[in-house]
Amino acid sequence: MDSLELLSYTIKILKDIIVLMRNPLNEEHRRRITYDCMRRIEQLSKIKTEVEDRVLSECLISPLVLDQ
Repeated sequence: MDSLELLSYTIKILKDIIVLMRNPLNEEHRRRITYDCMRRIEQLSKIKTEVEDRVLSECLISPLVLDQ
């Protein structure tokens, strides 16, 4: 996934969470919403890790540059 796709996917997940949290019907529905939100938060965590890894790999200075 490129950066724009990651951002788009992140926004979609956040929107899903907001919609799910907005109107729980009853306790069972609230539990299901909580579970769904937790799954989406796990997805966000994976995206965060992927973005961090990508940024680190793009920003690392090679040892050859440091030696000069």
